[in-house]
Amino acid sequence: MQPTIADVARHAGVSTATVSRVINSQSVVAPATRERVQAAVRELGYQPNALAASLVRRRSHTLGVVLPDISNPFFPEVVRGLEDAAHASGYNVILCNSDLDTAKEIEYFEVLRQKRVDGLIYHSGTITADHLDAFRRLKLPVVLAATHDPRGELPCVLVDNRQAAAEAMEHLIGLGHGRIAVVTGSDPVSGESRLQGYRDALTRHGLTLDDGLALQAQWTADEAYQVTRELLKRRPLPTAIAAASDLMALGVMGALRDGGIRVPEDVSVIGFDNIRLAGTIRPALTSMSQPMYDIGKEAALLLIRCLAEEEPDSFRGRRLVLPHRLVVRESTAPPRG
Repeated sequence: MQPTIADVARHAGVSTATVSRVINSQSVVAPATRERVQAAVRELGYQPNALAASLVRRRSHTLGVVLPDISNPFFPEVVRGLEDAAHASGYNVILCNSDLDTAKEIEYFEVLRQKRVDGLIYHSGTITADHLDAFRRLKLPVVLAATHDPRGELPCVLVDNRQAAAEAMEHLIGLGHGRIAVVTGSDPVSGESRLQGYRDALTRHGLTLDDGLALQAQWTADEAYQVTRELLKRRPLPTAIAAASDLMALGVMGALRDGGIRVPEDVSVIGFDNIRLAGTIRPALTSMSQPMYDIGKEAALLLIRCLAEEEPDSFRGRRLVLPHRLVVRESTAPPRG
């Protein structure tokens, strides 16, 4: 049987209230008494009840994390960064996978509140009015990772998606490509901002993105594969395709391969994210890299700093933009002819 706080009190010859004060560091206890209690804890192998202690301190030292799809290689890297930072700061993490289902996300918010998490990292898609209402009901600090609040109310950590996408397009234009297709998502955070970045670069060079070359899909390889197969029925073909994620780029490359089109000899392909798989497939994928691990780490550190502040409202609207970089590999080359 596990020893109880009463066992520790009897062993140390003090009251249970004194044991509780020593364990929770709530008030001044005479050094000799504190040492006697701590010795009793060690000798009996007493383990404090974490939930009870959290009720006393009103802190559980636990962070809640909601993300959309743990099977997407992008998200585990972010989670790894935030978990490492949380663990180093003495926090645990509860992870919830939402499948980009808003109703499910809001259910998870309530579950995390009941679990008495100290704060929430939301790492998912578009922030809607329903999300903002749910965050307010939580009455907990919330930090966004790789997304942002259009109203600018919530602190966030992300890259400049529009600028990064523009630089990806500049790479293709610099190689000599003029007829370029893009495959993006439909959400306003990553999808639309990256699409606008692609358009920015084309416009700077006097080029346009024809309606037939602007393709939308869910953020999966299968969806990108399907829309690319449809693209291949049209002529003339683009000489390059920019995908708004590496998973999408893998679907694009699969469709091109199955259509008998070589990458990059016939069509160049560029991705976005620089997941680990990008460097191991053949041809290796050129990608606009965003620092996935650092996004998670900085989001966790920002939330922990917010929890430590007496005035957490000072973090309202704080926006940390991390650097991106182009990683050139084998999937992009000058167009033939």
